[in-house]
Formats: sequence, C-alpha cells, structure tokens
Amino acid sequence: MVIYCALLLLWLCSCGKRDNWQVSYIQTGNRSYDSSKLTYFSADPVNGVDLEILKVEDQLRAYLHVHTQTIPSYLGNPKEAFVTLYIEGQPFFGVAARHEGGQRVLLSPELQATLLEALQERKNVTIALEGFSTLILAENFKNHLKAFGSVPMRNPFHFPVSL
Repeated sequence: MVIYCALLLLWLCSCGKRDNWQVSYIQTGNRSYDSSKLTYFSADPVNGVDLEILKVEDQLRAYLHVHTQTIPSYLGNPKEAFVTLYIEGQPFFGVAARHEGGQRVLLSPELQATLLEALQERKNVTIALEGFSTLILAENFKNHLKAFGSVPMRNPFHFPVSL
C-alpha cells in the first residue's frame, strides 16, 4: 500500500506543467530600496538565457543572464553585447550593456519596451545572444506581471539583532 501511495505521489508531481516564471520581493524597510523581481528561467542551463525584470520604485530594468560562458562582446567593445529578439518570426536587433564578468547584460530601453509589449500581447519571444538562445513563453506572463506589480503586505514585526 505504501508503495502505491508513493507511486501515486510521484506521478502527480511529475504531471504538473512547469511554469518558468517566478516572482520575488525584497523588502528593506525603506520603500525607496524595496524591489520586485520577475524571472523567466530557461529550460536549458547550458545554452539558455534567463530573463530578469527588476522593479525598484517605478523603474523597470530587464536583464539577460547566461550561466556557462561569457556573452561575446559586440564589435570588440567589452561593455556591449548584440541581442536579437524574434517576435512572430520578425527580428528586432539591438545592443545591450554588458556587465563585468560577461554573463549578464542590461537591455536597452527600446529592446525592453519591445519585449514587454510582445509578452503582454501574448506573443512568444525568442531571445538570442551569440551562442545562446531561449524561447520565452508568454503564457501566464500577465498573471505574473500583475503579481510582480503588487507589493506584498509588510511584516509588522521586526526583531533587532545585534552581534
């Protein structure tokens, strides 16, 4: 009987569809420094690209991350990387600010606006960097964006800790 219950539990856990979107919050005690983060985790940790949308106050920033190697620089400039967004087969090109270490880039405001608009219109987007790519599924994006925009209730209890 125990084996059947364990098999049933294993089967139920494996049948669920994986949602690559995740929302998280950081509350600092000062609203100016609180942040929300909406992340899309690539299913391919080697050649995939993770998308992170960070909100601090009313500022949105979209970052791309890779995990295995560095993103090649654009035209020999170590501070830039070339990004292509494919939306319904149509390519959108741009240059992103490449961060120190080369595994993270910040999308330009134009690319960020194009990406967010497409996802809000329920269009899937393929993000391509030289050597890396990921298909971002727009499914559930609006629900997660709504949660991302709302601020969770603050914990009224704060315990001082001294070392």
